[in-house]
Amino acid sequence: MREIGKMNVSIGTCIALESFLEQEGPDRKPYTPVDITQYSDLSINLRTLYRNIIGSSKEHMSNSMTLMILRDEIEEITIFIRNWGIPVKFYLTDVSTLSKLTSQPQSFRVPKTTKQIEDMKDENKVLSYFLQRVEVHEGRYRVTSKKPLVITHLSVDLLDPRVTLLETHTGKVKKSTEFHTKFQKLMGKDKKRISLETIPFSIYSLLIFGDRTMIKPLNIKLRRHIVELSKKNRWNATTEKGKFVSAILLDGNKELSEFLNTMGKVPRL
Repeated sequence: MREIGKMNVSIGTCIALESFLEQEGPDRKPYTPVDITQYSDLSINLRTLYRNIIGSSKEHMSNSMTLMILRDEIEEITIFIRNWGIPVKFYLTDVSTLSKLTSQPQSFRVPKTTKQIEDMKDENKVLSYFLQRVEVHEGRYRVTSKKPLVITHLSVDLLDPRVTLLETHTGKVKKSTEFHTKFQKLMGKDKKRISLETIPFSIYSLLIFGDRTMIKPLNIKLRRHIVELSKKNRWNATTEKGKFVSAILLDGNKELSEFLNTMGKVPRL
């Protein structure tokens, strides 16, 4: 038994799509729906749809069943979005090329347990059906339109500041100035969570602070140090990545400087 929403799609995905509709919020009060017509298109990562399908069922599903559901959801979503007269695009991120982002292989989370390895095999097997049917982006989502609204759970898909994120499971719309919420959470010595609002989102900060899906963070002392540096230099979410990097290099921390200098020698995706 799968948990679905008002539409015949997985609950996490459905919550995002229902944000376009007039309805009552969690407090039973009406809220203003997302104006999807202000965007050039809705781009959806099939890896995210797949994840939400798997997460919506407490029972194991065969690959053939998962593929059938995924194809049905694509059709359902396409018909639904047509009501607003904007294109809907489905794409895949080729995560096998992520290593090109840095020469630090330890930066990436990889399946370790037998279950994790098998789950990844199943995901790739199901999604291989779409390799010749949708756009495949190397490493991360590539913006091909003026103002895309994107559904994805992969932080690397958010590296272009033109992207606006539509979160599944919450229906929240987030601009690039709010992407700091995608970093791995950081705790202080007092066991309280440290705000990362002063950290601008870029490939450099993402590889330093990590996320909850694919990228491991650097050690906690280095991350705390950068937060203090951000306060000293009065950074905010719009600080240019060049200033971010320069300030860290000028600060003189050997480990951070070596990490950033090594990244500078690696071709950007």
